[in-house]
Amino acid sequence: MLKKTILEKFLMYRSSIYPLDCNTANNYTLSIEELQSKDSRSTLNKFLHYGLSYIREATFMMTSFYRELNVSPEYWDPANKAVEWKKGNKGLVILVHGLRGHPSHFDRHIELIRKHCPDFEVIAPYVHKKGDCSLEEATTPILNIAKDYGVKHPDNLVCLIGFSNGARITVKMALELAKLPISIKVSTIAGVHFGTEMVNLFHRYKIDSYFFGEDIVKELQYGSELARLTIEKMRSVEAKGKISWEFYSSSNDRVIAPFTSSLPFIENATYYSTSGYGHCSLVEFVCEHQIEKCVEWINNHSKEHVDSSSS
Repeated sequence: MLKKTILEKFLMYRSSIYPLDCNTANNYTLSIEELQSKDSRSTLNKFLHYGLSYIREATFMMTSFYRELNVSPEYWDPANKAVEWKKGNKGLVILVHGLRGHPSHFDRHIELIRKHCPDFEVIAPYVHKKGDCSLEEATTPILNIAKDYGVKHPDNLVCLIGFSNGARITVKMALELAKLPISIKVSTIAGVHFGTEMVNLFHRYKIDSYFFGEDIVKELQYGSELARLTIEKMRSVEAKGKISWEFYSSSNDRVIAPFTSSLPFIENATYYSTSGYGHCSLVEFVCEHQIEKCVEWINNHSKEHVDSSSS
C-alpha cells in the first residue's frame, strides 16, 4: 500500500466538537479572551486548522450549486404552499437557512431527523427574499406556520435549527412561540446573534449596498441595537424555563467576526465549538452531533411528559 501523501494527510486532518466552559462574558457574548486563553492547541494545529477551514469552505461552495438543484418534500415555500399537519405527529422541527442560502444545506439534517424521529414534522423553508430584508419580514411567514402548529398541538415539542442569519430567525420565532404552552429548543450554527464586524467594515467603506439591503446592514452590524435587544429578550424571565438554548461556532469562522458573536451569553445555555471549519462548511460537520443532542432533548421531554401524565 502506498503511503498517504502530505496533502492527503492534511485533508484528512480531523477536528472535534467540544463543549465550551466559559465563566465570563463581554456583556452580550462569551469572552473571546477567556476562550483564547483556554485554547491548548499547538501552533502547528492552529496553522493546520486555519488552512483546512479555507479548503473546506471552498469545497462547500463548489458543491452547493449542485445541491441547490435538489427538490425535497421538506423544502417549503411559505408563499405558495400550505402545510397540512399529519395526524398523530409528535413534534415539529424547522430548519432555517442563512442569508442567500437554500434549504438543501440541511439535507443531511433532514435525513437524520427522519431516521431518529419518524413521527416528527420536518420543514426546511425558503426564507423570504433569501433573508436579505428586515428580521421581521424574513421571520413572519415561517412564524405564522409555527404558531399554527403550536396552537393545534400544544402538547408537542418544537425544535428550531438555524444557520447564520437563519439563527436570528429561529430566535425571534422562539421568543414569540414561548407565549404558547409548548416546549421549545433552539439550536443555532454560526449564528450572527451579535452581528459581525465584516458588515461594519463594509459600511465604513461605503460598499455595503453592493452586498446587502439597507435593512439587514443596519441589523447585522456588530453590536447593533436590535442584536442587543434580542439577547436581552433571550435572557428575560419570559424565556427562562420555556426555551432550551444551544449554540455551535467555529474559531475559524471569518464571516462571523469575532466568532463569539455566535455565542450569546445566556444563563443555562449549552455551547459547542470547533476549529478547522469555516462559516458554511460548519453546517455539515456539526450535523450528527447536533441531531444527537436534539434527539436527547426530545426523549427527555417526552419522558417528562409521560411521567407528569401518569402522576
